[in-house]
Amino acid sequence: MRQLQRKISIGSLSRQPLQVSNTKNKHANTFDELFDSEQWEHPYDFNIPKYPLLVDIEPTNHCNFTCKFCNREIMKRPKGYMDFRLYERIIKQLFGKVFYLKFSRWGEPFLHPQIYDMFRLAKKHIIKVHVTTNGSLVDIDRLQDVDTIYFSMQGLNKNDYKDLRGNSFIDLKRKIRELSKHPNKKRPHVCLSTSVLDEKPIEVKAFVDYWSQIVDKVQVGRTTFTWLGKNDYIKKQTFKLRSEPCRDIRLRLSIDWNGDVTPCCTDFDGFMTIGNIGKNTIEQLWRNDKIEYMRKQIKERNFGFNKLCARCNQQW
Repeated sequence: MRQLQRKISIGSLSRQPLQVSNTKNKHANTFDELFDSEQWEHPYDFNIPKYPLLVDIEPTNHCNFTCKFCNREIMKRPKGYMDFRLYERIIKQLFGKVFYLKFSRWGEPFLHPQIYDMFRLAKKHIIKVHVTTNGSLVDIDRLQDVDTIYFSMQGLNKNDYKDLRGNSFIDLKRKIRELSKHPNKKRPHVCLSTSVLDEKPIEVKAFVDYWSQIVDKVQVGRTTFTWLGKNDYIKKQTFKLRSEPCRDIRLRLSIDWNGDVTPCCTDFDGFMTIGNIGKNTIEQLWRNDKIEYMRKQIKERNFGFNKLCARCNQQW
């Protein structure tokens, strides 16, 4: 089985993320079973599965940070919190069919007042749980139902972080250290995920080397300001637009806080909405006419069929 989570040269940073797994720590990422699979790595060699292999949940699109790079700044759709009854409906549909659930999307998950209950219900239904967070609200003593946690930052140091996120990196650093040293052997797999603009490869390497001694994994990607039109930052971008069909359209679904469903995890404003989970089942939405049309266009590299795909820089 091929390894998707592999070291790649820092020189290729403009093309795809740099990912480095720490060999010192013992907490494995249970999602690797999915991410290392042949179907995940080569989805166009397989038929569309009966159900998505991964589902993204947006507990809320509210956030307690105002980050300069985030498309929430131009988001037009309403903001709110997922109703727990809607969440229960989703989990019941996933049970026995979908085994990987990511709490992420376009808000800070830990703002949801029932987020720990959400984790618990998913685990009760034998679903692996991932959460991506800015770390500010995490209670490290209540993560027993979380398999993998990604702490999200930007830049490589406290000055970059302050500039792009407007908050103190010292607080995030302390929270990550506390969790990584947590005495509970069942603590989650801990990843520090950041992104860069035109930082030098030697700076990226120094960041990775330092944090690899603390967390289970370090991930470096690319910061983008394409949608925001901030020229001072845009000129520092180092990514290329999509040239290959993405895997998301064949493998995963994302569910917004109000139940709207899209096949794209970066869809911040419902450009690719295919229906609502309150009115349709996941099975119905997974193979409806809207998503099948999108799959055909993407497979044929007709990325201009909608403006989200036309401006996509995600190289998975």
